[in-house]
Amino acid sequence: MLLWHLQALDGLSVVARKSFPFTDDFEAYFIYKERLFLVQTPFTNIWVSLLGQPGNETLFQEVETHIRQFNWLYALLSPIGGFRYIALPAKPSKQVLAKYFPHEPQSQAPRPNAL
Repeated sequence: MLLWHLQALDGLSVVARKSFPFTDDFEAYFIYKERLFLVQTPFTNIWVSLLGQPGNETLFQEVETHIRQFNWLYALLSPIGGFRYIALPAKPSKQVLAKYFPHEPQSQAPRPNAL
């Protein structure tokens, strides 16, 4: 449901989603305004990171403000929403990583740039 909430931002596209059964570990990668983000939900927290360089405080604040409007109660009442993203890969494709991390070896995971 968090991903569905995020997609209310005009132009946001979710490119990868990873979660583990019977745990609260969840992470997803999304692109918004030509920048790659990572969102994670350890326990009941929501962490968002803007990946790559350079940082963009204004863009990060826009996404963070939208995420703060997410209501966990709404997520509990709508479990079917998660099926919308079930076919997404667990990691961003090599093409996505190459676009947003052109100077890094593709074997390395992207490093978060949390603002």
